[in-house]
Amino acid sequence: MNITDPIRRLAEATPDAVACVSDQRPDISYGDLDAMIDAIARRALDLGVRPGDRVAIDSMIGEFPFLAVALAIARIGALSFHPGAPDERIDAAIALPGRGSDVRAPRLDVEAGWFLAPPRGGRPPPLPAHQDGASIFRIFQTSGTTGTPKQVAMSHDLIARRVASRIRSLTLPKPLRTMSKIRTVATYGFMTCLRTLWEGGTIVEPPRRGDDADAIGDAIARHRVTNFVVPPGILGPMVLAMREGLGPFPSLDVVEVSGSRLTDQLARLAIERVSPNLLSMYGSTETGVTSVAPIRDVMGRPGAVGRIVPGMEVQAVDDTGAPLPPDAEGILRFRSEICVTSYADETGPSHAFRDGWFHSRDVGYVATDGMLVIGGRLDERLNVGGAKISPETLEQRVLELPDILDVAAFAYPTSLGVDRVGIAIVVRPSFDFDRFKAQCTKKLGVFAPGIVLRVDAIPRNEVGKTSRARLAALVPASAREVSRGRTVDTRAPGAKPR
Repeated sequence: MNITDPIRRLAEATPDAVACVSDQRPDISYGDLDAMIDAIARRALDLGVRPGDRVAIDSMIGEFPFLAVALAIARIGALSFHPGAPDERIDAAIALPGRGSDVRAPRLDVEAGWFLAPPRGGRPPPLPAHQDGASIFRIFQTSGTTGTPKQVAMSHDLIARRVASRIRSLTLPKPLRTMSKIRTVATYGFMTCLRTLWEGGTIVEPPRRGDDADAIGDAIARHRVTNFVVPPGILGPMVLAMREGLGPFPSLDVVEVSGSRLTDQLARLAIERVSPNLLSMYGSTETGVTSVAPIRDVMGRPGAVGRIVPGMEVQAVDDTGAPLPPDAEGILRFRSEICVTSYADETGPSHAFRDGWFHSRDVGYVATDGMLVIGGRLDERLNVGGAKISPETLEQRVLELPDILDVAAFAYPTSLGVDRVGIAIVVRPSFDFDRFKAQCTKKLGVFAPGIVLRVDAIPRNEVGKTSRARLAALVPASAREVSRGRTVDTRAPGAKPR
């Protein structure tokens, strides 16, 4: 098979059905989209791209353009990847004109006209899609929150299994109109768009002002979005910044909150201001979606992310690899037909993939009721004077304090060569720092923060994972030699510690 086959079938059966709507370009029908994919594929063929070739696509060309180009490369039977990824061979590159590149390969600069529907009159016959389900169509990157991102190869067949798994674990009402705030360069964002297209739905492009809460809300209302896919790092600031009366949005059947867990405080606001139909989605590039649950089911349960989806096996194991009973915390491993079995950038045996399982770096357990509970990552454990704790544990304790909406714990180095704990917080207007400092000292003990960063939003990557390195970089040099109790307001340039 080829992942573009369902799009071709819909283009033949319902050519006038709308595949994509946008404020940036005219509506694109399924017939238009199929012809557009063919036209871009022919440009790539003219460049010399052939089945099995490796094509670097600049993700900065835009969300829908990136999707269209990636599908065109897949139709040829070539594979695409991000040009910043390490790669021993690049056969061609597709990028924005004028952007510098050190790629030593034939290059094709994208033009705006690529992404306008080709005129119906005089279109050439459909381009046959390369049929090899086992071939790789794209190499995705893992989030890389705790180290160098790994490269994950996805075949056409694997993607088909993942789409089928998404449909089984999450049935979405029709007609499906999807807006995703997770970028298409990420696995989850790409899968969201592909699922929508395979089910004959409509992709709604987000507004250009991507961080403007009112612009997002207006687009949801105007385009009658039914499925909103959003990481907590965008949904949280959105519900805080939305103008009064804009939401909730009656068209929303489902809001998929993916990447990390939304705090209970922000979840309550999102239910009130956006939609009561919030779902917690959890997974990884390596595993696909592993668990799903209504947000209300995970609220009040620290670390809970959802119930394990059908076909997914999850075990907590001890240091020897022996399975642990329900409710016992250990290292989590996953097994399913939708899991990958290796990294594309590794040669030889992998520690992560062995005995038919993917061994994650997540610490957690499976509860007796089937709920998956995540206690953090081994790589992110904070070490203060030999005492170790997960940042998630600290975050849960801080969230119990008054006027805290969101929080992230992180480590930062001091001039003495030892790490200290930092806390970043998003707060209500009534927040009292002096009271907070006293409560932290009492509640956190030796893990009381050396510095508190007051921010408008917790920095997270494109799939919603907390960027603790970015927070550590916000700590001023002077604070690395000063005793506990400092706070820095990073919301305004030049803000002074108090």
